[in-house]
Amino acid sequence: MSDETMGTSFSHLALSVEDLERQTAFYRDVLDFDVGDTYRSEGPRSSDLMEIEDACFDGVFMRRGGFYLELLAHGRQKGDGSRLRNPEQLGYAHTSFLVDDAAATVAAATEHGGTFLRSLELSFGRTEEKTQIFFLLDPEGNRIELISHPSEEEAGKHAEFLGAARVGWPAR
Repeated sequence: MSDETMGTSFSHLALSVEDLERQTAFYRDVLDFDVGDTYRSEGPRSSDLMEIEDACFDGVFMRRGGFYLELLAHGRQKGDGSRLRNPEQLGYAHTSFLVDDAAATVAAATEHGGTFLRSLELSFGRTEEKTQIFFLLDPEGNRIELISHPSEEEAGKHAEFLGAARVGWPAR
């Protein structure tokens, strides 16, 4: 069934963050997100809905193309002290972005507090063209994948490899 027949569509991805200003600047300046207005949510209704005792948080919605990201900064952070998540851990593994120049985006990310992890260049087609894939962390340890295809043909071959061509990936 399609989204239209189910009456559903993608809304957004939310990340809990420690420093709302720093994370907003990172996604705005490095990944070219448009930024909405900051809002505050608190009180018993928010606490009940979010299942957080005495909930009080500031949030901001951001948009890049048709992707919406909500950053939430709670007054009390509940991390275990570790920033880096194992990508095999159940749940969130990474957020992926198509970019024109992955190396330049990684350079901008490190200038804004991100951390480069690793990269790979490979061809999914039978050409000399190579897709670049980079992994990095935002300033608070959220894993990000950057993909740069050299051509539409190579992007199509990558989609075929992933079994994603039928669902219209990659959309630009």
